[in-house]
Amino acid sequence: MYRLLRALAALDVLREDEGRRFSLTPMGECLRSEADLPLGPHSILVGQPYYWQAWGHLIHSVKTGENAFRAVHGMASWAYRAEHPEQNAVFNTAMTANSRRVDGRS
Repeated sequence: MYRLLRALAALDVLREDEGRRFSLTPMGECLRSEADLPLGPHSILVGQPYYWQAWGHLIHSVKTGENAFRAVHGMASWAYRAEHPEQNAVFNTAMTANSRRVDGRS
């Protein structure tokens, strides 16, 4: 656990205080579900296997000019999410949170 917490401190998500105690940094605060400008929903989105599998094939798009998402999943991202309502809900939550951050209001 200590190694994980230290890794998060190296990424500026946590700060290590005296006595091996950790606290949230401003970046870490954004991961809280009740944060005014939340990053958590976007973090959940990019952690979804269907999402990062497409990004893992970015070189395909660079080399061919084709859509990596379609190459991996056989359909456009919108069609995929229409067939997977649970993933669509994750996407919508992330986009709402992103809009709140861009708008600057909670």
